[in-house]
Amino acid sequence: MSKVMFFLPYSPWFTLVRRGAVGVQSIRQAHGSGDTACSQKMPPYSNYHAERNYPMPDEPFCSELSPQQRALKEKEKGPWQQLTDAEKVALYRMQFHQTFAEMNRPSNEWKTVLGGVFFFFGFTGILIWWQRLYGPLQLTPITSNDREPQPLNIESPHWIEPYNTEY
Repeated sequence: MSKVMFFLPYSPWFTLVRRGAVGVQSIRQAHGSGDTACSQKMPPYSNYHAERNYPMPDEPFCSELSPQQRALKEKEKGPWQQLTDAEKVALYRMQFHQTFAEMNRPSNEWKTVLGGVFFFFGFTGILIWWQRLYGPLQLTPITSNDREPQPLNIESPHWIEPYNTEY
């Protein structure tokens, strides 16, 4: 059995993928919250699950804390009057992924659904227009045997009288 080498055509995208500039990790870094200590676990593998109707998750949102977050947790054990508003927000973000206002924020899913509906309306309209313009498809026979026999036109100017007229 001979070895078959498979070469992909060169593209700048392949170079970017090989270097890691385009990929899942780079997308997470670009669109993440910037706090890498909270995003060590992927969401399907964590037990964090909070909804509006039951906002108490089984485990905190950030289970693996950075040194700054550990220091903030130690400071939390003291009097809360010494904490600034930014520190209180950081403590809340370690425990919960979203606030109630963020959970209640309307999603933009309706735009996608409406776009899909309008796309199919447009596609259906183009099909109807095409059928009105060109009519239904008429299948032509493939061979001469498939064609229907045409009646013989004797009055045609190209009619040739057979030698034997008995037939």
